[in-house]
Amino acid sequence: MEAPMIAPPTTVTVLVCGSLDRGDDAAALRAVELLRPESRRQARIEVVGQLGVEQLVDRMPGGTVIVVDAAVGIAPGRVVRMSFADLRSGARSPVPRSSHELPIPEVVAIAELIGGPLVGGLVVIGGLDFSLGASCSPQVRDALPELAHQIEHAIDGFAAGIHEETRTAVEAAR
Repeated sequence: MEAPMIAPPTTVTVLVCGSLDRGDDAAALRAVELLRPESRRQARIEVVGQLGVEQLVDRMPGGTVIVVDAAVGIAPGRVVRMSFADLRSGARSPVPRSSHELPIPEVVAIAELIGGPLVGGLVVIGGLDFSLGASCSPQVRDALPELAHQIEHAIDGFAAGIHEETRTAVEAAR
């Protein structure tokens, strides 16, 4: 009798966006510092500053990407998780707009055109003040533990392979 095949653990890459000197834009960087050691071991964490198409195109084959950022367009301090499949389908949930030159949905769409469907998603927090030299707003500072918790939840879920609906959607798109 053959031993059952066990799928290798999913490679999870966390792309952390933001800048420490721009108020609420530092939220993702500060939240990653709060992650449990177990979550840090399950993921490859990369600080990218500003999300670009190249970071998404250069992902590990078969891996999962989680983009963490602060965004405008959602209430300050509110944490939103959204899969790339949700972005693809045009879901009516709030679509965060990053403070970067291109909005996150556009960066993801371009990356998928170049490199194929992405598995993973976004974990974003609404920001209020992105001014140079500003501190994190009270709403964002108070929500940092929740942002860290949601990042951990995304890492744990993808590392365990429980987001099969996203993987299935990607396979169907190919």
